[in-house]
Amino acid sequence: MANKTTDMSKIRKVLKFYSNGKSKLFISNYLSLSRNTVKKYISLFEVLGLSFEIINEKTDAELELLFSHTTEESVSPKLQTLYDYFPVMERELKKVGVTIYRTWEQYIALYPDGFQITQFRHHYKIWAKRVNPVVGFKVSYFNTNKLFAKLKMAKADGSYLRELAKIQRQEVIILDDFGLQALDSQNRITLLELIEDRHNNGSIIVTSQIPVAGWYDIIGEKTIADAILDRLIHQSHRLELKGESMRKKIGINRVEN
Repeated sequence: MANKTTDMSKIRKVLKFYSNGKSKLFISNYLSLSRNTVKKYISLFEVLGLSFEIINEKTDAELELLFSHTTEESVSPKLQTLYDYFPVMERELKKVGVTIYRTWEQYIALYPDGFQITQFRHHYKIWAKRVNPVVGFKVSYFNTNKLFAKLKMAKADGSYLRELAKIQRQEVIILDDFGLQALDSQNRITLLELIEDRHNNGSIIVTSQIPVAGWYDIIGEKTIADAILDRLIHQSHRLELKGESMRKKIGINRVEN
């Protein structure tokens, strides 16, 4: 962060007090920060359009990225209006068939003097990188069983190391539906090698319908299971979701509509 005059813990406190209804003067006096500094962070907080809960879940590195570069910039009313539109736009983009161009058409219909499509895309890219730091990273998604099958074939035809090198170049890899099948001896070694390559060099996201407590049995073979889970679990952020399947909910909504 430029001049790093405010550490991340103070930014969190500024936003927490502000979200709880405290005045900028109170925050400035209580935290011994200048009023301009408090205004800067509150202004950007409002521009980002995120709740304090979401902000507070981010790591210090992610928070620094969010609040870097633009903290010294003044935001024009026109750009502020665009930033206010982006959180709504992101929700729309999750719907089937919705594109950035279509959301721009909706935006320009609301604000005829707004940004044209090229600038609209440019500002959205900047905003999205701050709100979702993973945007712009090299990311690869894999269905776990299909990946293991592909790598087995690669071992057979001699291209295994080349395939591993491709995966290793990614900054983030996603293993989806882990644990639908128990691992055999070859897949256990493959998983260990993938995680070894990630350790301190990149990130890995694992999704599974199997509780983490059941992964040990899925992996099998005590020594390798210990090695994999030690690297995978103990330095991770774990999100355990509850409730009905989203596929089921979407299916119900389609039937009702």
